[in-house]
Amino acid sequence: AFQHVESVAAPDARTLVVRDRTPRQQLGEECPMTQERGPSFDRRTLLAGAAGTLAAAGSAGSLWAESTEAAVSGSPEVAGLVLETVTGPVKGSKIGLTFAHEHLFTDFLGATDSGYMDVNWSDITGACVSRMSELRAYEVNLLIEWSPIGLGRNALMMRDVSRRSGMHIVCATGIYKTYVPPQLADRSVAELADHFHRELTQGINETTIRAGHVKIATTEQGPTPAETKIHRAAARAAKRAGATIGLHSPFADAMRQVVKTLEPKALRGVDNDA
Repeated sequence: AFQHVESVAAPDARTLVVRDRTPRQQLGEECPMTQERGPSFDRRTLLAGAAGTLAAAGSAGSLWAESTEAAVSGSPEVAGLVLETVTGPVKGSKIGLTFAHEHLFTDFLGATDSGYMDVNWSDITGACVSRMSELRAYEVNLLIEWSPIGLGRNALMMRDVSRRSGMHIVCATGIYKTYVPPQLADRSVAELADHFHRELTQGINETTIRAGHVKIATTEQGPTPAETKIHRAAARAAKRAGATIGLHSPFADAMRQVVKTLEPKALRGVDNDA
């Protein structure tokens, strides 16, 4: 298995901190997974045109893309947004350049593994602060973190990194594919939606740190029944909270299948689905 690792470094640097048991992907290289079916694009090339926008951030508005120039110049659309970051709400007018899909720390061992998140957090925090400081020198001041529940998310670490580096960080709620922690494994659609909503509006793990967007994902073949359950819960929570959903999908066909499950007609009557 190959896990594409996103970097949180400067444009010419290597990957920072991701914990998994798969090969590391260096910044600027093309992920082999994208070569399996037809032409592909380097994700960073695509993001370059949207740097400085608030794409994927959890705001009361919709996801859109504008040029860096428009975002940095303080367009009314950007200036009017309020983002929920790990240190509290931040006005769009305060945002400069943005890294829109990154991971400070990710652990693919899964919550049931005895080694899950068993790392030296002081070392990891220090490395993240160093790299965020590098990014700040490039006038980047917003990073959208996409590590959800069950994948090594550490909201307290993110807040510490944000305070020490001056980088605004938006963290995620939601669940990635089958990485469902035991305490959420038997929840209904309604119960999962309530959990995501609490993290968006009240706080994560008994803290006051609120998630700013909902991260979901699907397999290459399209959503499984278990994934669809998560997707519908995410849609319910995001609608109630006025938050954005971010989908990690390898192919357009799989993405379209997910979108169909999130349409209003498909969502009717699923509040109590198992």
